Amino acid sequence: MNYACNYICGDPETCPNPRNALGKARKWEWYSHLAQHPLVSPVHRADLSGLTNTLLQTATHDRQIDDSRLYAHRLGLENPDKLVRIEVYKNMVHVHHVFSVLEFAAVARRNIARFIDRSRHYRDFEEGNEESKGNRAQETETGGSNDNSNSINDSKNAQRAIALQKVERKYVSLGMVNHKSTVDGVEWVALDYPNKEVAKDEGWPMSVLTKSWPPNDTHEE
Repeated sequence: MNYACNYICGDPETCPNPRNALGKARKWEWYSHLAQHPLVSPVHRADLSGLTNTLLQTATHDRQIDDSRLYAHRLGLENPDKLVRIEVYKNMVHVHHVFSVLEFAAVARRNIARFIDRSRHYRDFEEGNEESKGNRAQETETGGSNDNSNSINDSKNAQRAIALQKVERKYVSLGMVNHKSTVDGVEWVALDYPNKEVAKDEGWPMSVLTKSWPPNDTHEE
């Protein structure tokens, strides 16, 4: 430790000169800016557009629940064509997935696997993989004429909507909520009991969080 370089404000437990620590209030003011760095809390990033489908899992006793909720809200607003889902687990804590004795831990891991599979279908439709499979099948059945090809191309959006509805029905049948908010397009899901999902948000109103966590472009490149 360099005793010749004491911070004016610092950690009272490690500061060589206690008189320079100036108490807990000054300690918080000295380090609080670090919590607003986008690499620490992505919700502070000024621009969240261009991100892919996202699943967020938090809990009512998770210290990062408000960060996660506002992050989901912003992801939905800035990525309207993507699938954004947030799950809030009642009475659980941060990273409760690792506690294998908890039933909610198994539910959370299961939902991660389901979201990955569900998201894969969305990605395939966006990239045209699923559509091309269906188109090739129809061309084979109809002989692949130009007229039929044009007809297939004209109905791509309808085919995509029908196919995605089938995917959604599959997960709804498993008990998963797929109701999207009309405000931000996010799937807000609360889990009060294992295997029981409810379409609702938990916590402070989003208007409060928006004012408390303004975007920080200080560290933007």
